[in-house]
Amino acid sequence: MRRNLRDLDAEQQSFRRKHKIDRTARVHGGGATFLKVALLIVMFVVEAFANGNFLAKGNEQGLLGGVTEAISFAALNIFGTFIIGHFGVKQIAHNSVVRKCLGVLAFCVYLVFALGLNLALAHYRDVSAQLLDGGGDRVMQAMAATPFQLRDINSWLFFGLGLLFSVVALIDSLTFSDAYPGYADVQQRLEDGRDAYRNRRAELDENLKDVRDEYQEKMEDISRDLSVRRGEYEAIVANRSRMLKLFTQHQDHLERAANALISVYREANAKARKAPPPPRFATAFSLAKVSVEANTDGEWSLRDLRSRIEQIQAMLTAEVKEIHTAYQTTMDEYQQLDDIVPEPGVGDGSKQA
Repeated sequence: MRRNLRDLDAEQQSFRRKHKIDRTARVHGGGATFLKVALLIVMFVVEAFANGNFLAKGNEQGLLGGVTEAISFAALNIFGTFIIGHFGVKQIAHNSVVRKCLGVLAFCVYLVFALGLNLALAHYRDVSAQLLDGGGDRVMQAMAATPFQLRDINSWLFFGLGLLFSVVALIDSLTFSDAYPGYADVQQRLEDGRDAYRNRRAELDENLKDVRDEYQEKMEDISRDLSVRRGEYEAIVANRSRMLKLFTQHQDHLERAANALISVYREANAKARKAPPPPRFATAFSLAKVSVEANTDGEWSLRDLRSRIEQIQAMLTAEVKEIHTAYQTTMDEYQQLDDIVPEPGVGDGSKQA
């Protein structure tokens, strides 16, 4: 796409040198083009309706018949003028003498076409007001004998309105695009190429940003998850130690409770005896305690775990920086396209090597 853009720019530069043009082409946007086309359509509709009102005089089908006849004349007057102006009269601006002569010839053709067509319409209006049949022959006779003699002032108004619309259509055709023939097309292709290149660059940039942000978010999630898991692990280890201590304390409590019960029994027993109590009454009860230890085989110490997690989080931070570096490197490579494949007259040619 970058090479294509360079070729398009070279084409424009070559066109300007060849035709000795020292300005940019005047390319209208979509809004301006729409307005110009809309103007032609509005004039066509207005003239067709106006002509239909005039030609309805004497037409046996009335307004509908007049409008039907007027549509063809309005199309010739508006769109015929536009075609002659856009493809013919514009050649006057060309540097070539032959093209200039063709443009002058086209302008002469336009004058004959516009005057002849609108005079014929005016005469047709004069004739249609008096005859229902044979109007075409009378128009041809009047055009050959007295082309500028009209009986009715409305016919002159008819002629002036058609000629005005024709002139406006001619101006619209000359300003529809750049005045120099073909220059607007070259400029439009260049601008389309630039837009396509910029849009593709923007799309790739956005994709890169999405990839960068996605991986950055994943690594940040992993780092946060490690911190959470470390806290959970420390809580589990602490709770396990607490449970072991509670179990040892519970066994001591059971032993004390047993001795308290036994002492109550022995005291009652000793009071009830006539003989001395046995020697064992002086010995305290000893519970056979169970020794419980946590199996820590394969477990990480808290210090090692903290150290390892800190190393991993440092690695993740370095990877995030690496992702940003890779992103910036790729963006710089995109920018280098403008140096490796520069547009004509832009950048140092030595960079192309």
